[in-house]
Amino acid sequence: FKLIPQTNCPMLMQPDSLVGRRAFFASKHLFVTPHVDGQLFAAGDHVVQSEDCLGLKQWTKKDQPLLGADPVLWYSFGVTHLPRLEDFPVMPVEAVGFMMKPCGFFTWNPTLDVPPERNAASREELTAAARGAQGVRSRL
Repeated sequence: FKLIPQTNCPMLMQPDSLVGRRAFFASKHLFVTPHVDGQLFAAGDHVVQSEDCLGLKQWTKKDQPLLGADPVLWYSFGVTHLPRLEDFPVMPVEAVGFMMKPCGFFTWNPTLDVPPERNAASREELTAAARGAQGVRSRL
């Protein structure tokens, strides 16, 4: 698959603040780690009870190779809400996200190998203009 990011913004917290330490996963938009059972949350388990990131910060310290492993993409995206007068009384919708598109599944286009099939019940009806009858000017 190919990751196609959409609207995004960087983390605005200071890296040494409590929130910045807990949200190490938001310091970069993309991390890739080898698959390990139990690594489910980018911030780690029990985020609000920690002083530091118990997830990606610990897992990426080892700098494990990806060769021969099943890669896991950790993509962080979000918005920073800067309040405006126009937001009162209700903040408008802010759309964020990403797309995953298939890429490289096939070495060639499999639909090019489909044999042509003609439905015996179907027949082609050409109009006089399509047959090129005299007196009818072609539109092309």
